[in-house]
Amino acid sequence: MKYLMKVSLLILAMGLMLSGGIALAAVSAADVNQALQAFHLTSTEKIRVAFETGFSQGRLQPEGALHLVKRLSTAEGSPSDKEAILLTIAHALEDDLPVSTLVNKVEEGLARGASLLIILNGSGGQPLILGLVQREGLLGEVRDRLYRKNIFITGNNLPSALEGTQAASTFLPLRRFDALVTNIADALGDYLEGDGNPYDGVLLYQAMSTRLRNQSSAESVIPAGETIIPAGETIIPAEDVDLVLNRIEPGDLTPTVLKALNQS
Repeated sequence: MKYLMKVSLLILAMGLMLSGGIALAAVSAADVNQALQAFHLTSTEKIRVAFETGFSQGRLQPEGALHLVKRLSTAEGSPSDKEAILLTIAHALEDDLPVSTLVNKVEEGLARGASLLIILNGSGGQPLILGLVQREGLLGEVRDRLYRKNIFITGNNLPSALEGTQAASTFLPLRRFDALVTNIADALGDYLEGDGNPYDGVLLYQAMSTRLRNQSSAESVIPAGETIIPAGETIIPAEDVDLVLNRIEPGDLTPTVLKALNQS
């Protein structure tokens, strides 16, 4: 009887927590800033400002950022390499890029026990490993390729080199534009890490097309670091997939990946 009472009390307590009877503190930007300050970095302010920009845009979540900072603080490796990893993410945010891939790759690398240098710079051996530097480069090149195909973010000013093209342009909300950039860059990066030939534009295009089609048909959420999409909504609308596949050609993709790999 006493056992049943204890179980009942435990269930009741859990129910109160789940129903909001006991409030769980949400992670805030201030919590992330406090963790950064404890890190004793030389570029704390630069990272803090960039991260707060990411929070305001929905490109970075305080929970994910705090978890990353704490993981890095206890990881083996030099303080300069840890700071370089955070600065790479900060630079991507400053460059108006989505960073979910970068955050996820750091977390994956730490979970595998990879060295900080490999996480940051990758490895040109066999198999090829893309580091944050190359992944950030891919994100930037894909974003710029979409710009050159007159696909932009709603509300953003057109790049100066593309002014006058607005009549032929398509403007997408930030979340949808970021989903395209993230998934195209991920597809191209995974293709390269799978020993894919960067000079084969047709296979690069197939990798991109397959990823976009799969993400359009799957009901899911954007990975940690991005704004969460409501349940039941697909990651990439079918019309966005068609837009990209109609405007980007196989011949566009080899220059895109070569620039990211600094091979051009």
